[in-house]
Amino acid sequence: MQEVEQLKKQTAGLYETIKQYEDEYAKDGISIADVTRRAVAWDKAMQQDPVATALDWLDSYGVRPEDLYNYQPQQQQAPQYLTREEAERIAEERYQSIQSEQQKKAIEYYNQQVVNSFISNKPLFRDPETASQLEAEMAPVVQALNATGRYSSPEQVLETAYNYVVNGNPTFSGLVQKMAAKPVIEQQQAAVQKAKQAAKSISGSAGSGSPRIVAKTLRDNLQRRMGGD
Repeated sequence: MQEVEQLKKQTAGLYETIKQYEDEYAKDGISIADVTRRAVAWDKAMQQDPVATALDWLDSYGVRPEDLYNYQPQQQQAPQYLTREEAERIAEERYQSIQSEQQKKAIEYYNQQVVNSFISNKPLFRDPETASQLEAEMAPVVQALNATGRYSSPEQVLETAYNYVVNGNPTFSGLVQKMAAKPVIEQQQAAVQKAKQAAKSISGSAGSGSPRIVAKTLRDNLQRRMGGD
């Protein structure tokens, strides 16, 4: 037992060193015993022929002797600590950047809603081909109007650009006139049809429930109606 204890004391340092790096070499598939034998072999070789052994050792790691003359060790930079003022300034810049980005996104969303509302209220945009041509001609005008800074809202910019393009293009202006006239014509047709229905009812047409009264003139007919006949 004494011999065993003495042996453990003699190998304790070696065991601790080997144990420290055993897992690291095991990942590369290298036995710690092989590493130990190589270390002892290099040490013995250095004792016998240090120059040749050193050259062989460098070559085994892909290092040439001339590389040693050009070698400059990397200097570790000391960590830089910010002052309170610098930290506050950086935090404020980041906060302003975040605020600016959020505001930019909010403006983009608002402008998108304005454009969608504007398009839905303009009949010219209902036809895809016409809408594409109108949008292409309005785009540079909108950009130029925005650059002036004289307009307080995107609605004003769009309306101004729309009027400028439509009034300056006979095709667009003609379409607008036709679209504006169509409801008037429809109203007139509806009024005429209503008058016809009323006249048919007054003359005692079938289903009116009133007997037909023969009158010589329109005035005579009105007079009879006024008198309750």
